[in-house]
Amino acid sequence: DAAAAHDRVRAAGIPLAQAPPEHWDLCIDALLGIGGSREPHGTMAQWIARIGQRDAPVLSVD
Repeated sequence: DAAAAHDRVRAAGIPLAQAPPEHWDLCIDALLGIGGSREPHGTMAQWIARIGQRDAPVLSVD
């Protein structure tokens, strides 16, 4: 599950972004998956809005 994956990433010392970067050449969107059933809110909504504001291509993993 997502919490276990998060714990493994943190334990491995992989840095996690706290906010979307200012500039990027490609966005890999793996935020929600296909099972999202409600409106994103909070930080998730901010990330999605930032992705939509950029001209860079988006690769959706889901």
